[in-house]
Amino acid sequence: MDVDRISFQPRLPALLEAIANAHFVAFDLELSGIQSRQFNTAKATDGTHEGKRTLQQRYEEMKDAAERYQVLQVGITCVEEDSERGLYVMRPYNFYLNPVMEERLDVERVFSYQSG
Repeated sequence: MDVDRISFQPRLPALLEAIANAHFVAFDLELSGIQSRQFNTAKATDGTHEGKRTLQQRYEEMKDAAERYQVLQVGITCVEEDSERGLYVMRPYNFYLNPVMEERLDVERVFSYQSG
């Protein structure tokens, strides 16, 4: 469900109820750019690739991306288990954010686009 400034107030009670009833909530950010390919695998101390990144490495990469790129959209998906029917019910909410930054915040952001 798309949520904007006009629909936020009317949809807020349903969103809060979905969060309260959820077995878990997934959170996602859509940014104006992505990290370069150098971040796709973890590196050992000797510079070789050691495979899967640690949670701390992933956090630092996402922190760098959040500091460099603009957050354009926030996604929240509330997941509730329906044990009687043997399935999960998912309630997604998409919050579109204004990509314009306040100059007084003194934050420099990069908007990048590359095809290929």
